[in-house]
Amino acid sequence: AAMARARLALTLRELGDSAAETEDLVSIAGGWELPRIPPTWRVSYKDALTRIALDGGDLDQAAASAEEANRAAAALRLPLASAVAQRARAAVLLARGDAGAAGELALASAAGADAAGAPVEAARSRVLAGKALVAAGERDHALELFRRAEHTERGRALPLVGNATDRLASNALTHPDIDDTH
Repeated sequence: AAMARARLALTLRELGDSAAETEDLVSIAGGWELPRIPPTWRVSYKDALTRIALDGGDLDQAAASAEEANRAAAALRLPLASAVAQRARAAVLLARGDAGAAGELALASAAGADAAGAPVEAARSRVLAGKALVAAGERDHALELFRRAEHTERGRALPLVGNATDRLASNALTHPDIDDTH
């Protein structure tokens, strides 16, 4: 029940509800720190909270969520958990303006997700790496990553990256200051 309520709260946050509006849902999980959520899921939930905080312009909260994802992943020592935590940290680096480091970390995340047999997570990381590469002026490599992410998604029942990839690539290549990866 705690995991389901926390996932619902995250979804509502992604749709624009505030932390206060969803506090009752996560109370069973111990609040937004999510101490009652198993670490394997906590990494993914903290990755989502990182994106939510970045979308809301709260870089400090995003960095804290990414660090919590990293701590949980380090304790697990599982390749996929590490890849997801790397992506969260890469998103924070990109938001701080360190496109080079963000791109490298996002590419490492994609490679880790590929090695763990998680193509959707790898595609998400490639999209983030592509954004970082656009910001670093490496548009050709970025477009290659966007296309690879889209190709991965075309074979999936629930495209998580795919349909928006052309728009993202187009926007990123013509307007690198636009953030529409979330």
